[in-house]
Amino acid sequence: TSGDLDYFKIDLSAGETLTAITTPLSNPQLTLPDTRMHLLDMDLTTVQISDDAGNGPGSVIQYRVVRAGTYYLAVAGWEDHLLQGISTQQGTYALTTSVVPEPATLTTLLLGAAYLRRRVSKSSRS
Repeated sequence: TSGDLDYFKIDLSAGETLTAITTPLSNPQLTLPDTRMHLLDMDLTTVQISDDAGNGPGSVIQYRVVRAGTYYLAVAGWEDHLLQGISTQQGTYALTTSVVPEPATLTTLLLGAAYLRRRVSKSSRS
């Protein structure tokens, strides 16, 4: 609805990389609503803002986490620069997020998966 603000809570660890993307879904051209997205830290301080994904109406944030904690994604219409609920944008959008672990955790996960795969293949030969 017009003047709407949407907030999404996400817990992040230091070293992780968050990617968040909004995709407008309210018309066949995928141009409405035109979103603005803010990433807020645990102190509710804006750490990153995206008004447009490239030249399009969606938003993209990619952020490498420095300080572990609870973060918030705030999505509003493009003209609501200060998150005051003043946007005239209306419509449906999709929010897609991914979190990539910091390199040490990712390496540990990959080594663990390789070990399990090796163990399974040995047991299937028996």
